[in-house]
Amino acid sequence: MKKYSGFKLEKLMKDTVCEMVNSAPPPPLEESWAKLEQRLLEQHRLNNPPGTKTKNSLSKSMFIAAGIIMIFISLSMSFPGGAANIVENLIDRTQVNVGTQPAPQEDFREVAVMQEKILTLEEAKAAAPFSILIPEYIPSDYNLAQVKYQEMANTTGLVTLKYIGPGTSYFIITEMNTPEGFVQGYGFDTEDAVAQDIKIGEAVGQLISYKNEKIRVNWIQKNIVYGLEGKVPKEDVLKITASMKKASPEKHIPISHTI
Repeated sequence: MKKYSGFKLEKLMKDTVCEMVNSAPPPPLEESWAKLEQRLLEQHRLNNPPGTKTKNSLSKSMFIAAGIIMIFISLSMSFPGGAANIVENLIDRTQVNVGTQPAPQEDFREVAVMQEKILTLEEAKAAAPFSILIPEYIPSDYNLAQVKYQEMANTTGLVTLKYIGPGTSYFIITEMNTPEGFVQGYGFDTEDAVAQDIKIGEAVGQLISYKNEKIRVNWIQKNIVYGLEGKVPKEDVLKITASMKKASPEKHIPISHTI
């Protein structure tokens, strides 16, 4: 059995309940509860020095114990011959924690996710833990309007490139490094969209075309998850994804101020 925090409720409950169900006829509820309550109080006083605030934990422990007594009294009436075995098996397989003190702080670890930042492309390239890819083919009248970077947990980063075109047209490229063996899937309504596999370099991606003229592409290459979504013609999407290359440091890509 694992160690339990606080006073040893497991042993107290096992001894009392087994004594209860093995007796014939079953002892009255008041008598059983009095025995368990007395043991709980005695052990509680031994494990908690005077002045320690543990009233709430003790009350919770007694409440749990009372409920279990009611269950096992019912079991002893229904299965008088095997009640003891039922008690032993159930207690041995049940994990109980009614500790009087909170768990040590070192047992808990908070995962920090940084706020998404608007950066220049050069700043994002310097911050990302992987090489950012950018499309060499950009449809006419489209401009890189915004670059965002978000630092995730475990040296993982998310890069977002937003391109704005004429009218309501646009497309957004996302890139995020992932652990090896990462698998990604997406669900969609087959009545509103059509999916097909496409070849993107050495990877196989999934292209989803929606009835509202929006489109989405997802693929994974060298432990980097790529995504493209927006309102842009399919033929342009195929050219964009096929032209994704590592951002060249000497190549200056202006960012439009129109978001």
